[in-house]
Amino acid sequence: MRDDDVLELKDPELSATERLYLPQIWDGVMCTVRHMFSLKQRDATVTNHSLSLGGGLVRNDINSRLEGEGGECTLNGLYVVRGSQHVDHHTVIDHAKPH
Repeated sequence: MRDDDVLELKDPELSATERLYLPQIWDGVMCTVRHMFSLKQRDATVTNHSLSLGGGLVRNDINSRLEGEGGECTLNGLYVVRGSQHVDHHTVIDHAKPH
């Protein structure tokens, strides 16, 4: 994969309650999608939905950092592929403060 095949989405700080939707339709392309966000407010919640339809090789790297106490994060991923298509979802939830 080349460097120009990487799409980075950064939401450095989200508000107290967020819903994020990341729909993707790839037709035989190779790419990596990196989505990074952090929750800094106390008791903040985020729900992230990632939908990938097809693609040659698609990697979704979803990284979240919970910096406020009581933070909650839900990461959902769905992919639909056929033949030799490949899609994976890699998720990281960093609990920087206690729940």
